Formats: sequence, structure tokens, C-alpha cells
Amino acid sequence: MKFLLLALFLLAGSFTAFSQEDLRQTGIRYYRDGQYDRSIEYLTKAVVADKNDRSAWTYLGASYLKKGNEKEARTALLKTRSREIADDGPFGTELKLISRPRVPFSGVTGTVRLFVEFRSDGKIGFAFPIKVVFGLTDACVDATKRIQFTPATANGVPITVVRSVEYSVTIH
Repeated sequence: MKFLLLALFLLAGSFTAFSQEDLRQTGIRYYRDGQYDRSIEYLTKAVVADKNDRSAWTYLGASYLKKGNEKEARTALLKTRSREIADDGPFGTELKLISRPRVPFSGVTGTVRLFVEFRSDGKIGFAFPIKVVFGLTDACVDATKRIQFTPATANGVPITVVRSVEYSVTIH
């Protein structure tokens, strides 16, 4: 009887982990298809199932941003707690930066963190500042919009991804 209960417990745990990952992947697919309401629906369920899923939080925030809800976007993006984003899908290749423009020195120092949409067409979508420095953030957003990159791919097809980008400006 104990063995049966243990087997059922382990089996239930494996279904929970699989279904959470499935929720995240489905939500990200809806995001990439421009179906932001559906994306929010699935990604909300994913973060309820695993509050530490940085990828789900990232794409949930991006979905809210696409819907024009900056307050909810900021709340979700702040939950990532890291510059590193967890796996957001099976890739053929990861995004490759070709050039990243420098931020001109204006007498202000600090670090600005943005979430950036690297679109499948090779263009920057949004550049949403999440950590701001007065007098520096706008220059960082402008530099981010000039980043040149090769899109990530899945099964040989370019895909849109959302990543965190930081600019640190110091006096040398």
C-alpha cells in the first residue's frame, strides 16, 4: 500500500511539472503569434504552478506590455530577479548580437536594465526599462533600438524572443 501511494505521489508530481512546462510553452507560442490575451491566460497559469519560472514571468510581462498594461508588465518583469532568462523554447540557434551601440557619456553614471523584444524579422520590438537612472535611461533605450542582431531560430524558422539587456555607464 505504501508503495502504491509513493508511486501515485511521484506520478502526480511528474504530471504537474510537465503541465507547467506545457503551459509556459503554449503561452510563449501565443505570444509569438500575437495572441496576447491567450498568452496571458496560459502564462498566468504557468507562474501560479511555478512562481520561479523566469521565462514565464518574462513573456507574461511582455504580453502585458503588448496589451498596453505597463503596470502589470513591470510587476511581472520584476519577478524574473535575474538577468538570465530560463529556456523559452527549443532553439535551432540562439539570438546573435551583431552590434550593440554604446551609450554616449552625458556625465551621468549607473546601470540601466531593459527588457527587449528581438523580433523574428531582425528588428527590435520594444525596449522597456525596468531599472532606470535619471538622465541615462532614454539614451540606453535609443542605443537598444539600434542593436543589430541575427534572430534566434526554431526548426530553421526565425522566432521572436524577449531578453534582458543592461547598460552600465561609468567614468574611467
